Amino acid sequence: MSKFFTYEERLTLQKCLKESHSFKEIARRLDKDPTTISREVRKHLSEVATGYPGFSYNACRNRFNCRKKGLCGKECTRRSAVNCKLCQKCNDNCQDFIEEICMARFRVPYVCNGCQQIGKCTLLKSLYDAEHAHVKSHKTISESRSGLCVCEEEIARLNAIISPLVQQGQSIHQIYVSHENELMCSEKTI
Repeated sequence: MSKFFTYEERLTLQKCLKESHSFKEIARRLDKDPTTISREVRKHLSEVATGYPGFSYNACRNRFNCRKKGLCGKECTRRSAVNCKLCQKCNDNCQDFIEEICMARFRVPYVCNGCQQIGKCTLLKSLYDAEHAHVKSHKTISESRSGLCVCEEEIARLNAIISPLVQQGQSIHQIYVSHENELMCSEKTI
């Protein structure tokens, strides 16, 4: 069983999450461990601040009963006689704003893909998108394999300390132990 996901497996995972399948069932379909599925979802989910048609993102606990108007003044993009709760800037401008957080995002399956309320929700959403997850994972893999992130001057400084000691017959371990504060990197890096 491979821990790495192909793009097709991520598409299948996204589809299964939308259909509200359990991690065990998804794991059986993809021939992976349920823990691997859980880790993939939590590692590559995206937080999206969107509303639904006619209602912008609004995470205020008072959004259903709020009747305030004109909070953002002339900078408002939705100037009309409607309430501020329909404006995207309502949460930033209201002094009575109390953030509401959907606790379902912190329980299995950690994403809103299969949520029955997603079409009526104006809160922050966690979504698993196969394309985004695939790009993000490949970026992480390539960055981890890209080598040291040090400039030429740093390499020259390390070389000036290490090379003479190696020529004298000292081991890398001994050099590291005796010059740990000067080297400022790990023994593995040396």
